Amino acid sequence: MPTYTFRNKFTGETFEKVMKMAEKDVFLDTHPDLESIIDYVPNIGDPVALGKQKIDGGLKEVFKRIKDANPGSTIDV
Repeated sequence: MPTYTFRNKFTGETFEKVMKMAEKDVFLDTHPDLESIIDYVPNIGDPVALGKQKIDGGLKEVFKRIKDANPGSTIDV
């Protein structure tokens, strides 16, 4: 079950609660003074595949050797 973080709209107090996804909406409906917040986002992406980080020269050289050794290879260098 996921852990959700809630904040009291009036006091600013935050706390975590473990519950089923289906229970979250019911919980918020019964507690109108609370709001759900996101305080942590896990790193779920590969920065190289997302284009945020470039491959270093050594790895490019390895890919080039693989491509040269395998004529039908579709590896981009």
